[in-house]
Amino acid sequence: MLKGAYHILINTQLGQGHGGTVYLAIGPERRTIACKVIKRDRGDSAIFREISILLAVKHPNLIELLDTAQDELNVYLFFPKYDTSLQDHLATQILLSDHAARRIVWQILDGIRYLHGLGISHRGKCSQPDNILVCTRWSIQNPTICIADLGMATYQAHSGANIYGTVSFMPPEAIASFVDPTLSYDFRRSVGVVAFMLISGFHPFHSIYLHHIQAKISAGLLLFQPWLSITSGKKGILALRAWLLASTLALQHSWFALHI
Repeated sequence: MLKGAYHILINTQLGQGHGGTVYLAIGPERRTIACKVIKRDRGDSAIFREISILLAVKHPNLIELLDTAQDELNVYLFFPKYDTSLQDHLATQILLSDHAARRIVWQILDGIRYLHGLGISHRGKCSQPDNILVCTRWSIQNPTICIADLGMATYQAHSGANIYGTVSFMPPEAIASFVDPTLSYDFRRSVGVVAFMLISGFHPFHSIYLHHIQAKISAGLLLFQPWLSITSGKKGILALRAWLLASTLALQHSWFALHI
């Protein structure tokens, strides 16, 4: 499919974003990029809110909008293409070095800090592994990450109490807000779960039953396993409650002191 200067390879799907499907595309100078195709029946106001937020953010750990196009049926958003997602990496069960884990978590937190500084709420999704892209041009042990899908982001004054994302990455107050929607919640805490997974190889609240996961998150019942292959530096961070890492200690925590 040709759309202006871009050739969209509709037979090569890269993923599914909020409200759209992401395909491989070829841009000017034969550059390999990604194209998110959004059907206009989603509503133009929601689509153009997403575009306005993408145009407003300028940060090395947030996805860059390269160009847009539209026709009667769809809106096309063009982005840089990354090597893999954090979710795909976690599926390999290859543990990262202390340095790589620190670097990834610090970049996620810095991207979220930047969004919050602009008054933008991502409503829970952007700190989850399937929404974090990874550039491993040099090595997976020296990664650069990018928070990708801002389709659910909104300016905080209009965010309401809507919650999005996977329950297993939500903080306790988000679980509670299903019952009491007036409660506030801070999704930076979900980055703590990502940190736990990066340095241990497993989810801290694992269960095959959703209600068990919710109960474990609310009670803070972490799943620990033997530390035979875990370094002392990693043990230190695992000793912290995973969901507190990213909100209470945040970027000032000593674990990040040597992240670069």
